[in-house]
Amino acid sequence: MADEATIDVVRRRLVGESERTRAPLGRDWVDEIYLKYGLSPDQAAMLEHELSAAGLLVAERSDNDLDPGETIPAPDRSRTFPDALSLLMYHAKRSPRLDRKEEVELGEAIQLGLKIADDEEASASAHGLRILTRAERAREKLVTSNLRLVVKFVMSRRFHLRMDVEDLVQHGMIGLIRAAEKYDPDWGTRFSTYATWWIRQAVSRGFHNDGNTIRLPVHVIQQVQRLRRAKRALGLTGSSRGDVERLAESLAWTVEFTAKVAQLADMNVVSLDAPLSTGEADGLNLGELVADASMRPDQAAELQRSREMVRELVDTIEDDRARDIIRRRYGFDGPDETLQELGDGYGVTRERIRQIQDKTLRKLVKRAISGGLRGDAF
Repeated sequence: MADEATIDVVRRRLVGESERTRAPLGRDWVDEIYLKYGLSPDQAAMLEHELSAAGLLVAERSDNDLDPGETIPAPDRSRTFPDALSLLMYHAKRSPRLDRKEEVELGEAIQLGLKIADDEEASASAHGLRILTRAERAREKLVTSNLRLVVKFVMSRRFHLRMDVEDLVQHGMIGLIRAAEKYDPDWGTRFSTYATWWIRQAVSRGFHNDGNTIRLPVHVIQQVQRLRRAKRALGLTGSSRGDVERLAESLAWTVEFTAKVAQLADMNVVSLDAPLSTGEADGLNLGELVADASMRPDQAAELQRSREMVRELVDTIEDDRARDIIRRRYGFDGPDETLQELGDGYGVTRERIRQIQDKTLRKLVKRAISGGLRGDAF
């Protein structure tokens, strides 16, 4: 999800290109801009609705899905167990397309279902159950009638991304289903366009999550990508202090932050299962040469006591929101949550969550030190 400043950059770029060409913008080019700057599908839909009202036009694809003359290949029947792409193509060829009126009707049924689902009393009534059933059928029809969108995306990108085709299909379907769950025709966006944004985002995120040994938050991956693009644009090949300063100026980042992102961009990961074949080390893997880092019993007991004291200390935080943020951020009651996830939950920005976290941690460290607990316990 992009912040307001990034959305404004995209807005100005689209308006500038429209004024320069004095013609409708190409759909594929516009979609690439949304993906490049990290706009969520909902942000893209709202921005496009705003720009459309202002007279900016985007040329839609012919009949939503496949380019003129493009066909879906016949599935491979020679295989006893069809692969995911063959099955997808089989069903896509047999799924009727929807016209604009049908899309609107299905979208309205979905939105009505979302409203009813938020009302516990209404959703339990016979009328509410009928609405929820219609909404579910509408989502299913949107998905089955637009399978060709996933086929097209997978066929066009299966050799351009370092991801197995089965994974591409899986992530593409996740994006299509998500689009069907959220589609709102009042935005004025065709479902095919909205779903393509979701498919692109799902595949992109899946690629970064599955394709990296170390998983980074999506917003960090986007920052790394921005830095690499700036590096290419400036013709830089190293990571010297001078290069970092030029990148920081180009990206409007601080030098310190740019240096951290540059470190991530240059990071190389070596698996501990990597085999070694250097003389006496033949047959060993890297992990077998790593020293045992297990603690002595007394060290483990001390660490456990420190953790208990930290939990007790966190429970003394007076502000309910600050206490909840610290507990969820550091996984007291489950998996660690990102700043973005917490921000979405509280309806504030990621930066605001960071500010609350940092302020609360400073208070806790002072209390910890005064109570005899080492400050580095945090």
